[in-house]
Amino acid sequence: MSYPIQRKDGGDCPSTHPVRIPGVFFEHTFNVGDFPHGDGTNNFVWSMGDNTGYGHHGDFLSGWDEKVMAAAIADPLCSNDNPDMAFGNNVKSCPPLAQYVKDGSEAKCTGLTNPVPLTENLGANRPLSRMPGCFDYNGPIANCDKTPAGSDNAGTYFIKSSNGKFLSAKKDSVVYANNTGTLKSYSEVWAFGYAPDNQVTIQNQDSFGVVSARDNAQLVGQNRASTWEYWIKETVSGNQVAFKSLRTSQYLTQEADGTLSFKAANISSAQTFELVPNDGGYVPADDGFSVIAAQSPVLAGSSGAAKIATGLVVVAFLALFF
Repeated sequence: MSYPIQRKDGGDCPSTHPVRIPGVFFEHTFNVGDFPHGDGTNNFVWSMGDNTGYGHHGDFLSGWDEKVMAAAIADPLCSNDNPDMAFGNNVKSCPPLAQYVKDGSEAKCTGLTNPVPLTENLGANRPLSRMPGCFDYNGPIANCDKTPAGSDNAGTYFIKSSNGKFLSAKKDSVVYANNTGTLKSYSEVWAFGYAPDNQVTIQNQDSFGVVSARDNAQLVGQNRASTWEYWIKETVSGNQVAFKSLRTSQYLTQEADGTLSFKAANISSAQTFELVPNDGGYVPADDGFSVIAAQSPVLAGSSGAAKIATGLVVVAFLALFF
Protein backbone atom coordinates (compact mmCIF):
# COMPACT_ATOMS: atom_id res chain seq x y z
CA MET A 1 0.00 0.00 0.00
CA SER A 2 1.14 3.53 -0.72
CA TYR A 3 -0.36 7.00 -0.72
CA PRO A 4 -0.46 9.05 -3.95
CA ILE A 5 2.62 11.02 -4.80
CA GLN A 6 1.29 14.58 -4.39
CA ARG A 7 -0.74 14.18 -1.21
CA LYS A 8 -2.62 11.61 0.82
CA ASP A 9 -6.06 12.53 -0.49
CA GLY A 10 -5.34 12.77 -4.21
CA GLY A 11 -2.75 12.72 -6.93
CA ASP A 12 -0.89 10.14 -8.99
CA CYS A 13 -0.07 6.60 -7.94
CA PRO A 14 3.67 5.90 -7.64
CA SER A 15 5.15 3.57 -10.23
CA THR A 16 5.79 0.98 -7.54
CA HIS A 17 2.05 0.83 -6.74
CA PRO A 18 0.19 1.34 -10.03
CA VAL A 19 -3.20 -0.09 -8.99
CA ARG A 20 -5.57 2.66 -7.84
CA ILE A 21 -7.94 1.81 -4.98
CA PRO A 22 -10.58 3.87 -3.12
CA GLY A 23 -10.00 5.40 0.27
CA VAL A 24 -12.38 6.39 3.04
CA PHE A 25 -11.89 9.52 5.13
CA PHE A 26 -13.30 9.06 8.63
CA GLU A 27 -13.77 12.12 10.84
CA HIS A 28 -15.17 12.71 14.33
CA THR A 29 -15.76 16.21 15.64
CA PHE A 30 -16.28 16.80 19.36
CA ASN A 31 -17.25 19.87 21.35
CA VAL A 32 -14.56 20.06 24.02
CA GLY A 33 -14.64 23.80 24.71
CA ASP A 34 -16.13 23.36 28.17
CA PHE A 35 -13.37 21.05 29.40
CA PRO A 36 -10.21 22.07 31.27
CA HIS A 37 -7.19 21.68 29.04
CA GLY A 38 -3.92 23.31 28.20
CA ASP A 39 -2.20 22.50 31.50
CA GLY A 40 -0.18 19.61 30.06
CA THR A 41 -2.46 16.88 31.40
CA ASN A 42 -4.77 14.58 29.50
CA ASN A 43 -8.37 15.13 30.64
CA PHE A 44 -10.08 12.93 28.10
CA VAL A 45 -11.08 9.27 28.14
CA TRP A 46 -13.17 7.12 25.81
CA SER A 47 -16.38 5.73 27.26
CA MET A 48 -14.97 2.17 27.31
CA GLY A 49 -12.23 3.32 29.70
CA ASP A 50 -9.40 4.03 27.25
CA ASN A 51 -7.49 7.14 28.31
CA THR A 52 -4.81 6.78 25.60
CA GLY A 53 -7.01 7.30 22.55
CA TYR A 54 -5.69 4.23 20.77
CA GLY A 55 -9.06 2.51 21.06
CA HIS A 56 -10.60 4.96 18.60
CA HIS A 57 -11.06 3.35 15.21
CA GLY A 58 -13.52 2.95 12.39
CA ASP A 59 -14.75 -0.13 10.54
CA PHE A 60 -15.82 0.05 6.91
CA LEU A 61 -18.11 -2.56 5.34
CA SER A 62 -18.39 -2.22 1.58
CA GLY A 63 -21.79 -2.84 0.05
CA TRP A 64 -21.01 -1.33 -3.34
CA ASP A 65 -21.72 -3.21 -6.53
CA GLU A 66 -18.28 -4.21 -7.77
CA LYS A 67 -18.88 -2.93 -11.31
CA VAL A 68 -20.07 0.46 -10.03
CA MET A 69 -17.08 0.76 -7.71
CA ALA A 70 -14.68 -0.22 -10.50
CA ALA A 71 -16.21 2.43 -12.78
CA ALA A 72 -15.84 5.10 -10.09
CA ILE A 73 -12.22 4.18 -9.50
CA ALA A 74 -11.47 4.33 -13.22
CA ASP A 75 -13.25 7.64 -13.86
CA PRO A 76 -10.87 10.64 -13.38
CA LEU A 77 -13.84 12.86 -12.52
CA CYS A 78 -14.25 10.84 -9.32
CA SER A 79 -10.78 11.75 -8.14
CA ASN A 80 -10.07 14.43 -5.57
CA ASP A 81 -8.12 16.12 -8.34
CA ASN A 82 -11.53 17.12 -9.71
CA PRO A 83 -12.38 20.29 -7.73
CA ASP A 84 -16.10 19.68 -8.29
CA MET A 85 -15.82 16.60 -6.07
CA ALA A 86 -15.07 18.92 -3.11
CA PHE A 87 -12.89 16.26 -1.53
CA GLY A 88 -15.64 13.66 -1.59
CA ASN A 89 -18.41 15.91 -0.35
CA ASN A 90 -20.10 16.25 -3.75
CA VAL A 91 -20.55 12.68 -4.94
CA LYS A 92 -22.89 13.81 -7.73
CA SER A 93 -19.80 15.03 -9.60
CA CYS A 94 -18.70 11.41 -9.97
CA PRO A 95 -20.72 10.18 -13.02
CA PRO A 96 -20.85 6.46 -12.07
CA LEU A 97 -22.19 7.38 -8.61
CA ALA A 98 -24.40 10.37 -9.44
CA GLN A 99 -27.48 8.29 -10.23
CA TYR A 100 -27.38 6.78 -6.73
CA VAL A 101 -27.47 10.13 -4.90
CA LYS A 102 -31.02 10.76 -3.69
CA ASP A 103 -31.60 14.42 -2.90
CA GLY A 104 -33.80 14.99 0.13
CA SER A 105 -33.78 11.35 1.19
CA GLU A 106 -32.48 12.27 4.65
CA ALA A 107 -35.70 14.16 5.35
CA LYS A 108 -37.66 10.94 4.79
CA CYS A 109 -35.66 9.00 7.36
CA THR A 110 -37.97 8.37 10.30
CA GLY A 111 -35.50 6.59 12.56
CA LEU A 112 -36.27 3.55 14.66
CA THR A 113 -39.82 2.23 14.76
CA ASN A 114 -39.40 1.66 18.48
CA PRO A 115 -36.96 3.84 20.44
CA VAL A 116 -34.13 2.09 22.26
CA PRO A 117 -35.33 1.81 25.89
CA LEU A 118 -31.92 2.74 27.29
CA THR A 119 -31.93 5.83 29.51
CA GLU A 120 -28.73 5.70 31.57
CA ASN A 121 -27.32 9.13 32.37
CA LEU A 122 -24.86 10.40 29.75
CA GLY A 123 -23.71 13.35 31.84
CA ALA A 124 -25.02 16.14 29.62
CA ASN A 125 -26.21 18.03 32.70
CA ARG A 126 -23.47 17.49 35.28
CA PRO A 127 -20.18 15.60 35.80
CA LEU A 128 -20.46 11.84 36.22
CA SER A 129 -18.80 9.91 39.03
CA ARG A 130 -18.36 6.95 36.66
CA MET A 131 -19.17 6.12 33.07
CA PRO A 132 -21.86 3.72 31.88
CA GLY A 133 -20.50 0.19 32.02
CA CYS A 134 -18.46 0.86 35.19
CA PHE A 135 -15.44 2.76 33.93
CA ASP A 136 -13.68 5.78 35.34
CA TYR A 137 -10.56 7.62 34.22
CA ASN A 138 -8.34 4.80 35.48
CA GLY A 139 -10.21 2.03 33.69
CA PRO A 140 -12.71 -0.64 34.81
CA ILE A 141 -14.18 -0.32 38.31
CA ALA A 142 -14.13 -3.51 40.39
CA ASN A 143 -17.31 -4.82 42.05
CA CYS A 144 -19.51 -2.39 40.13
CA ASP A 145 -22.97 -2.99 38.68
CA LYS A 146 -22.45 -2.82 34.90
CA THR A 147 -26.14 -2.77 34.06
CA PRO A 148 -27.90 0.50 33.13
CA ALA A 149 -29.35 0.59 36.65
CA GLY A 150 -25.78 0.70 38.02
CA SER A 151 -24.87 3.82 36.05
CA ASP A 152 -24.61 7.20 37.75
CA ASN A 153 -28.23 8.15 37.04
CA ALA A 154 -28.57 10.59 39.94
CA GLY A 155 -30.11 13.91 39.02
CA THR A 156 -32.05 12.60 36.01
CA TYR A 157 -35.77 11.88 36.15
CA PHE A 158 -38.92 10.85 34.38
CA ILE A 159 -41.54 13.53 35.04
CA LYS A 160 -44.98 12.02 35.64
CA SER A 161 -48.06 14.23 35.28
CA SER A 162 -51.37 13.97 37.14
CA ASN A 163 -52.92 11.99 34.25
CA GLY A 164 -50.44 9.19 34.96
CA LYS A 165 -48.41 9.84 31.81
CA PHE A 166 -44.85 11.07 31.44
CA LEU A 167 -43.53 14.24 29.84
CA SER A 168 -42.03 13.51 26.45
CA ALA A 169 -40.30 15.62 23.80
CA LYS A 170 -40.15 14.26 20.28
CA LYS A 171 -38.74 15.61 17.02
CA ASP A 172 -41.19 18.49 16.74
CA SER A 173 -39.69 19.99 19.94
CA VAL A 174 -43.04 20.29 21.71
CA VAL A 175 -43.42 18.74 25.16
CA TYR A 176 -46.47 16.58 25.83
CA ALA A 177 -47.70 14.57 28.80
CA ASN A 178 -48.45 11.53 26.65
CA ASN A 179 -45.99 8.70 27.34
CA THR A 180 -47.68 5.79 29.11
CA GLY A 181 -44.43 4.54 30.64
CA THR A 182 -44.52 1.22 28.79
CA LEU A 183 -41.53 2.22 26.67
CA LYS A 184 -39.40 5.13 27.83
CA SER A 185 -36.33 6.48 26.04
CA TYR A 186 -34.13 9.58 26.26
CA SER A 187 -37.11 11.62 25.01
CA GLU A 188 -38.64 11.06 28.46
CA VAL A 189 -35.50 11.75 30.55
CA TRP A 190 -35.14 15.18 32.17
CA ALA A 191 -32.62 16.98 34.33
CA PHE A 192 -32.47 20.39 35.98
CA GLY A 193 -29.87 22.83 34.80
CA TYR A 194 -28.51 25.87 36.57
CA ALA A 195 -30.29 29.21 36.33
CA PRO A 196 -29.68 32.38 38.38
CA ASP A 197 -31.04 32.85 41.92
CA ASN A 198 -31.72 29.15 42.65
CA GLN A 199 -33.99 28.74 39.65
CA VAL A 200 -33.65 25.86 37.21
CA THR A 201 -34.00 25.00 33.56
CA ILE A 202 -35.89 21.82 32.65
CA GLN A 203 -33.61 20.06 30.18
CA ASN A 204 -34.53 17.15 27.93
CA GLN A 205 -31.78 14.53 27.73
CA ASP A 206 -32.50 13.57 24.12
CA SER A 207 -32.39 16.94 22.37
CA PHE A 208 -30.71 18.81 25.30
CA GLY A 209 -33.27 21.57 24.74
CA VAL A 210 -34.93 23.32 27.69
CA VAL A 211 -38.64 23.93 28.29
CA SER A 212 -39.86 27.42 27.47
CA ALA A 213 -42.94 29.08 29.01
CA ARG A 214 -44.27 30.13 25.64
CA ASP A 215 -45.78 28.45 22.58
CA ASN A 216 -47.19 25.44 24.45
CA ALA A 217 -43.98 24.19 26.04
CA GLN A 218 -41.61 24.42 23.12
CA LEU A 219 -38.04 23.28 23.62
CA VAL A 220 -35.32 25.81 22.85
CA GLY A 221 -31.57 25.41 22.77
CA GLN A 222 -29.97 25.58 26.19
CA ASN A 223 -27.66 28.35 25.02
CA ARG A 224 -30.73 30.51 24.32
CA ALA A 225 -32.18 30.17 27.83
CA SER A 226 -33.64 33.38 29.25
CA THR A 227 -36.29 34.28 31.82
CA TRP A 228 -38.78 32.45 29.57
CA GLU A 229 -36.91 29.24 30.32
CA TYR A 230 -36.18 29.81 34.05
CA TRP A 231 -38.39 27.99 36.54
CA ILE A 232 -38.93 27.97 40.28
CA LYS A 233 -39.22 24.33 41.33
CA GLU A 234 -41.57 24.18 44.32
CA THR A 235 -41.90 21.03 46.41
CA VAL A 236 -45.53 20.00 46.93
CA SER A 237 -44.97 16.76 48.85
CA GLY A 238 -42.19 14.17 48.71
CA ASN A 239 -41.18 13.75 45.06
CA GLN A 240 -44.10 15.87 43.86
CA VAL A 241 -43.24 19.31 42.56
CA ALA A 242 -44.74 22.27 40.70
CA PHE A 243 -42.93 24.48 38.18
CA LYS A 244 -43.55 28.22 38.27
CA SER A 245 -42.38 30.33 35.36
CA LEU A 246 -40.08 33.16 36.35
CA ARG A 247 -41.30 35.18 33.36
CA THR A 248 -45.08 34.81 33.76
CA SER A 249 -45.46 33.72 37.44
CA GLN A 250 -47.83 31.02 36.11
CA TYR A 251 -47.53 27.30 36.78
CA LEU A 252 -46.82 24.60 34.23
CA THR A 253 -50.16 22.85 33.73
CA GLN A 254 -51.11 19.52 32.20
CA GLU A 255 -54.26 19.83 30.08
CA ALA A 256 -56.78 17.03 29.48
CA ASP A 257 -55.44 16.37 25.95
CA GLY A 258 -51.85 15.96 27.17
CA THR A 259 -50.68 19.39 26.06
CA LEU A 260 -49.03 21.78 28.52
CA SER A 261 -50.00 25.35 29.27
CA PHE A 262 -48.97 28.19 31.59
CA LYS A 263 -52.13 29.86 32.80
CA ALA A 264 -52.58 28.73 36.41
CA ALA A 265 -51.87 31.07 39.29
CA ASN A 266 -52.30 28.36 41.95
CA ILE A 267 -51.30 24.73 42.43
CA SER A 268 -53.81 21.90 42.05
CA SER A 269 -53.45 18.33 40.72
CA ALA A 270 -52.99 19.56 37.14
CA GLN A 271 -49.96 21.61 38.23
CA THR A 272 -48.40 18.78 40.25
CA PHE A 273 -45.73 16.52 38.75
CA GLU A 274 -43.92 13.54 40.24
CA LEU A 275 -40.16 13.20 39.81
CA VAL A 276 -39.52 9.50 39.17
CA PRO A 277 -35.80 8.61 39.48
CA ASN A 278 -34.24 7.40 36.24
CA ASP A 279 -33.55 3.66 36.48
CA GLY A 280 -31.28 3.59 33.43
CA GLY A 281 -33.68 1.62 31.25
CA TYR A 282 -32.59 -1.67 29.73
CA VAL A 283 -30.90 -3.19 26.70
CA PRO A 284 -33.24 -5.29 24.50
CA ALA A 285 -32.04 -8.86 24.19
CA ASP A 286 -34.36 -10.16 21.50
CA ASP A 287 -32.41 -8.83 18.51
CA GLY A 288 -29.18 -10.68 19.26
CA PHE A 289 -27.07 -7.54 19.18
CA SER A 290 -25.63 -5.19 21.77
CA VAL A 291 -27.60 -1.96 21.55
CA ILE A 292 -25.74 1.34 21.84
CA ALA A 293 -27.41 4.46 23.21
CA ALA A 294 -28.55 7.01 20.69
CA GLN A 295 -26.08 9.64 21.94
CA SER A 296 -22.64 8.06 22.11
CA PRO A 297 -20.91 9.75 25.05
CA VAL A 298 -17.61 11.53 24.77
CA LEU A 299 -16.21 11.64 28.24
CA ALA A 300 -13.41 13.48 29.94
CA GLY A 301 -11.94 13.09 33.38
CA SER A 302 -10.36 15.78 35.53
CA SER A 303 -9.04 14.92 39.00
CA GLY A 304 -10.95 11.64 38.93
CA ALA A 305 -14.25 13.17 37.82
CA ALA A 306 -15.75 12.29 34.45
CA LYS A 307 -17.51 14.75 32.20
CA ILE A 308 -19.36 14.37 28.92
CA ALA A 309 -19.21 16.80 26.04
CA THR A 310 -22.40 18.80 25.67
CA GLY A 311 -22.10 18.85 21.89
CA LEU A 312 -23.33 15.99 19.76
CA VAL A 313 -20.75 13.88 17.99
CA VAL A 314 -20.61 14.72 14.31
CA VAL A 315 -19.48 11.80 12.17
CA ALA A 316 -18.61 12.35 8.54
CA PHE A 317 -17.79 9.51 6.16
CA LEU A 318 -16.33 10.92 2.98
CA ALA A 319 -15.50 8.54 0.15
CA LEU A 320 -12.30 9.80 -1.43
CA PHE A 321 -11.04 8.20 -4.61
CA PHE A 322 -7.34 8.44 -5.18
